[in-house]
Amino acid sequence: MQGRRQILLLLSIMLIVVLGVSGIILLSLYRAAFEQQRERLIEIAKTRARMIEAVARFDARYSVFDIPGDAAAATLDQIREAHKNFEGIGKTGEFRLGMREGDQIIFLLPPRFPVPEYSATVPVSSEIAEPMRRAISGESGTMVACGFRRQRILAAYEPVAELNWGIIAKVDLAEIRAPFVRAGLLAGIAGLALIVAGSVLFLRIGNPIIRRLEENEEKYRSMFESAADILILIDKRGTIIDCNPAGCSGYGFPREEFLGRNVREVIHPDQHVFLDSAYEAVAEGRTIRRDSVHVRRDFSTFPVEAQLSPIVHRGREAILMAVRDISARKEAERALRESERRFRELAETIEEVFWVSVPEWNEVIYISPAYEKIWGRSRQSLYENPFSWMDAIVEEDRERVRARLQEMTDHDFTNPLIGEFRIVRPDGGVRWILDRAFPVRDEQGGIHRIAGVAEDITERKLAEEALRESEARYRTLSESLEETVRRKVAELRQAESLAAIGRTVSVVAHEIRNPLQNIHIGVESLKQELGDYQSKKEIFEEIEYGIDLLRTIVTELLDFSSPVKLQYATATVGQIVNRAVSMSAAESGNIHVSYALENEEREVRVDVQKIIRVLINIISNAIEAMPQGGDLRVSSKFFEENGAASLNLSVSDTGAGMDENQLLRLFEPFFTTKTRGTGLGLSISKKIIDAHNGRLRVTSKLNAGTTVEILLPVQRPKNSTG
Repeated sequence: MQGRRQILLLLSIMLIVVLGVSGIILLSLYRAAFEQQRERLIEIAKTRARMIEAVARFDARYSVFDIPGDAAAATLDQIREAHKNFEGIGKTGEFRLGMREGDQIIFLLPPRFPVPEYSATVPVSSEIAEPMRRAISGESGTMVACGFRRQRILAAYEPVAELNWGIIAKVDLAEIRAPFVRAGLLAGIAGLALIVAGSVLFLRIGNPIIRRLEENEEKYRSMFESAADILILIDKRGTIIDCNPAGCSGYGFPREEFLGRNVREVIHPDQHVFLDSAYEAVAEGRTIRRDSVHVRRDFSTFPVEAQLSPIVHRGREAILMAVRDISARKEAERALRESERRFRELAETIEEVFWVSVPEWNEVIYISPAYEKIWGRSRQSLYENPFSWMDAIVEEDRERVRARLQEMTDHDFTNPLIGEFRIVRPDGGVRWILDRAFPVRDEQGGIHRIAGVAEDITERKLAEEALRESEARYRTLSESLEETVRRKVAELRQAESLAAIGRTVSVVAHEIRNPLQNIHIGVESLKQELGDYQSKKEIFEEIEYGIDLLRTIVTELLDFSSPVKLQYATATVGQIVNRAVSMSAAESGNIHVSYALENEEREVRVDVQKIIRVLINIISNAIEAMPQGGDLRVSSKFFEENGAASLNLSVSDTGAGMDENQLLRLFEPFFTTKTRGTGLGLSISKKIIDAHNGRLRVTSKLNAGTTVEILLPVQRPKNSTG
């Protein structure tokens, strides 16, 4: 039924089109005839005007004495005589001649057709006088005006300049229209007859087509209603004009509430800009497909794949929007991306080379970044040349690896081990590689990929070599164990001897101290008795020097043989250094002393007197190492060691320095390189520093100077006494 109505509508449209086309054609022809007639009237008016002007000029020259009146009257008389024989222009056309007297226009020639109540005199303002008024005013042209019989006329007007007259050539518009009106009626009747005949024929032929269209529409409706995807029919403005049940349930709307809404209401606002571009594409006849986000009635969102296609619905252009919920696909894609991300994180962060290739080995599908680190070559070079990894294998191993790959291919990769081999990096370095390959099978069980892991085992190989060397050394050490034990026993006996010497020294020092005291008292008494004898005074000074030297030796012997007892006190770094430098007289003579003290006002808690003594000993040794003068540098800095604050006191000289043998024996008791001294100064200094839980570190180079560093922990409990 719908199809029949559409056929009737089509026939009506055809009728309207035929009539419209006929009318347009007739109108075009009418306009052409009208234009042709206008040009003809203009030509007639101009020709008549020029002719009258020529006659007027002739009469003005020759006829003034032949005809009563002036030359204008002579001319008008000739024109009237000629006008009697003028048959007019067509059926209704004529030309008129006129002149103006005051507010009146006088028509000089009688009309072609009888006019009721005709008057040759017409007011200038009259509607029928307009063409003549323009002509007399000197204008030239055409216009549609009102005639004497109140009919519409087409008039061409032209001035007659010699006589100040005007002339018009006119024809009734009805005469121009008449043939076109008749043709239009005939065309309409003929067109109507043809349309009626064509309609009957079309209906007889179109009924089967209509039935098929109706059947197709039913099939379309059935498919539309039963489709699992959402199908929405919208017009150009986006109004929803139809929707299948899947669409209503998908968006959560009842059908009657869903229809009439704008499709933008179910599309996320962020996607509206893409919707506008899709409208433009569909308007051009293209089909657009893209992923989008749609909104349900409860404002929840879900991802979709939408396809917009141009269609014709009930004779009007429309858009069919097919929507598929792709939530499951998006979730699968997200899971796949996450899986790929984890795979890449694993493959790109492990130290081993992870690789994937085809079973024929002639294409590398993936290689992890570790390849560049181990092989020293770019991954791109391997993608371009899949066998370049094998070119890096040392020649002795290459054929063995190539044969192993062929064996694995022939035996279906039953054993994944490719083996161990060596490669040569571009920088010349050699690395040991352990490579394994595993088949990846498809659903039919065929091998379609090979995945493998290549591991750099150079460190393991080096460790194995080191282990072998260690075992060799162990065997050598075991073989010389007896000699080592004998040497250690000798060293132990020497240590016991040193301990006995220490005990003996302590006894001897005590025995020497008392006589030294008596000698010193006796010398003082003799000095008082002898008075100021200068020659004797020098002898006493030598004796006193010898006594002081012996006393120093005895003191050092006692300090060496006695345990160190610390008396902690607080002092700044600057105070300790300045006191030690001052007491050692370092700044006198040709010694240049420089300082580099970091945070010298910071206080430290140590046995101040003993640390000063150690510094004096070190500074004195440095001065004695520079008999010709030199530079002495005292520096300090704080540092953290094992979470505790520590102090580094350093004394550097530019003296003679020491060789390696002297450095090794430096802290041995009684070892000295000086002509005087006991060789106990540094031994005692080391005991003092060890008692502070510190370290004494010496670096020296022969003829390049010596640096002695005192490393001390500076934070001690205030109640510590030793």
